[in-house]
Amino acid sequence: MIKKITFLIATISFTFGYSQTNDKKEIETQSKIRVFSPGTSSVSKGDSSYKWCVKTDIFSILTGEFPIIGEYRIGKKFSVEASVGLTYGYLNGNSLFNSDDLNSTNGNNSSYYDSQNPEMGSAFRASFKYFPSSDYDAIEGWYFGVQLMNKTINRGYDKNSVYLNDGKDTYKKSGVAIIIGKQIFADSNIVWDFYFGGGLANIKHNFLSTLTDSNSGITTVVNNENTISTPNILLGLRIGFGN
Repeated sequence: MIKKITFLIATISFTFGYSQTNDKKEIETQSKIRVFSPGTSSVSKGDSSYKWCVKTDIFSILTGEFPIIGEYRIGKKFSVEASVGLTYGYLNGNSLFNSDDLNSTNGNNSSYYDSQNPEMGSAFRASFKYFPSSDYDAIEGWYFGVQLMNKTINRGYDKNSVYLNDGKDTYKKSGVAIIIGKQIFADSNIVWDFYFGGGLANIKHNFLSTLTDSNSGITTVVNNENTISTPNILLGLRIGFGN
């Protein structure tokens, strides 16, 4: 009887000790498991923000410039933007394409001819942008920056003209401006960008005129160039997509 009681006590002690050992190991194993909550995620907000976009400018298209614009985030609050485009000088009546330039260059003895035919030109823009908003990283939200630009508009003369059929009326504008705008992303990664700005621009107007000698009656073609400085006012409405 005593042997049976001793055996029972030994069995219970062994079972209880084994159970405690397993429980201790399980607790130690569980203590080594790291549980991540949303607040401790290693993925930062900047990693999931937009990094690039491609767009065009609706206002520029209306005035004869057809740009393709690319923007890329180079830092948490900074981006760079470049624009390459073609121009088509279909607008006439610009004050820089009139006889005022001729009168200031050669005097009233020359004959000014209005350019009749729109032709292709080019446009280039480059911007450095800063996004100060604490709610967004670049390239989303309010921004301000600096834009450099160079734009050429060409128009041809009347092809029936004896003197001017091979000439061009060329308007070149280069300048710098401070810009302020806001860029937002809608559904399907569509981007909208509205901005305005102001600065200074240098404008060079090259055009042809004819000059007739009053004594000999001989008519010659004169190349004219007029350069002025003017305020550089910018207004843009852009649309595109990004990721």
